[in-house]
Amino acid sequence: MKDRIVTVFGGTGFLGRRIVRHLSKHGFSVRIASRRPDRCHSLFGHDDPQLRFIQADVHDEWSVADALACAYAVVNAVSLYVEHGHETFHSVHVESAERVAAQAFRAGVKRFAHVSGIGADPSSSSLYIRKRGEGELAVRAAFADALLIRPAVMFGPDDAFLTTILKFLDQLPIYPMFGRGRTRLQPVYVEDVAEARALLASRAFLVKIKRDLENQVRGLLKNLGLVIGRAKFNVFAVRAEELIENRPELVAAIRPLLEARKAIEKQVGDLDRKVHRLARHDVQVRRFTTVPGVGPITALCFKATVDDPTRFKRSRSVGAYIGLTTRRHASGEIDWSGRISKCGDAMLRMYLFEAAGVLLARVPKWSGLKAWGAKLTKRNGLRKAKVAVARKLAVILHRMWIDGTEFNWSTNKAPA
Repeated sequence: MKDRIVTVFGGTGFLGRRIVRHLSKHGFSVRIASRRPDRCHSLFGHDDPQLRFIQADVHDEWSVADALACAYAVVNAVSLYVEHGHETFHSVHVESAERVAAQAFRAGVKRFAHVSGIGADPSSSSLYIRKRGEGELAVRAAFADALLIRPAVMFGPDDAFLTTILKFLDQLPIYPMFGRGRTRLQPVYVEDVAEARALLASRAFLVKIKRDLENQVRGLLKNLGLVIGRAKFNVFAVRAEELIENRPELVAAIRPLLEARKAIEKQVGDLDRKVHRLARHDVQVRRFTTVPGVGPITALCFKATVDDPTRFKRSRSVGAYIGLTTRRHASGEIDWSGRISKCGDAMLRMYLFEAAGVLLARVPKWSGLKAWGAKLTKRNGLRKAKVAVARKLAVILHRMWIDGTEFNWSTNKAPA
């Protein structure tokens, strides 16, 4: 992955530098775009060959374009908590966010992640929250497939929020309550936020490389009339070796691809173990895995993407948030529904779709959800049923999170 460059704006900030370290740890080449490259050297040193520092200002279109040159992915972690001078919430969270997203789209960037804030809402009475919400709309308008991340209040060794509060608590006999005691804070550890997203992104990228290698091998062999057929796990490599046996010209072309696939497969296995370890230590993720078809990877991705369940007033809104509801066009006498919008996090949408397929095809135990999906399969076909079940899974996971419950099984079978 060293040839895949990830540009991180705000890479010297509280969350940004954790993202940089995790991306570097998982093999990505990271380009840190900062107004002060000298600070990058003091934070990250000079010894890591996978880190590059470039001077860039999110207010300057040309420097943003230079920082995005040849980048595979972009993370915008620039944030502002106190306005001063020309640095306003609107200029940073709306104008600059839109500028980075638009330049990323023009540069052909494949993945774009925008770090917003918890509760972002363009109609909020709070100026900060309102500008965060307007920034999300601007980013989505410029880069439709952008991943929006809304982390909660984060704490860590050098945070400027909870650490300050703890100091005041040590010094003051009385401390005022947030929002007259009715405001709930849900702080998360900054390393957990960075690690979960980095692990999931790295795994998805490696799985894509492995699939591309397999397709390349299949294509080369098919040109010569050799077909591998359906093959999973180690069967693919064994079958490919059988087809190229005693054919030196094929061995020279195919074996390097098989060796690369084997190395990628080992790395995917290592990441899977790390994801499972994270999932085991998270109570809510363990609850999510009680849903049939939902494994640790899907559960962890759902929690990392949604981040704060209270920002959705209704559970069914989650389906629209991740692009699993139909597009609708209404104007005058025209009113039609199209295919799903595919907005939001493509990775979570893919995992939920796969979980729906596992539920409908491989889970033997019946439940009300499986019965509903089986009925849809008979009426509309498997593919549309999987989309509908994926949307239902998102709704169920959110409601479980709000209620703090596990999946409610039933024994109802689909009607004949």
